[in-house]
Amino acid sequence: MKATITLEGVTYVNMPDLIAGDVGKILSFAVKLDSDVAVDLTGATVIFKTKKLNEPNNKIEAPCVITGAGTGICEYTTLAADLDDSGVYDAEIQITIAGVINSAKLGRFVIWQDLP
Repeated sequence: MKATITLEGVTYVNMPDLIAGDVGKILSFAVKLDSDVAVDLTGATVIFKTKKLNEPNNKIEAPCVITGAGTGICEYTTLAADLDDSGVYDAEIQITIAGVINSAKLGRFVIWQDLP
């Protein structure tokens, strides 16, 4: 599986960089099979995960809201604790449908420190 990410009206193939402290950013994911067919998320669970490089634990591991089940669309809205530590991160979404788990890698991104 794969996913494209939309943030503020711009679509990305890989996870876009973010700014520390930017709360309420809505990341929209369009989940597709590798053949570009939309995945039906009816009854699915989708978890957004991020992990800082060289850290043992995930920074974010939280559910997405499914906003377009038939078209494979789900969203995650960033919280204050999500973007409070600048650095380089990896991201993915984990999709569970009928007990079967698949992951879509979103790529490496940076949380940039907010300037004073």
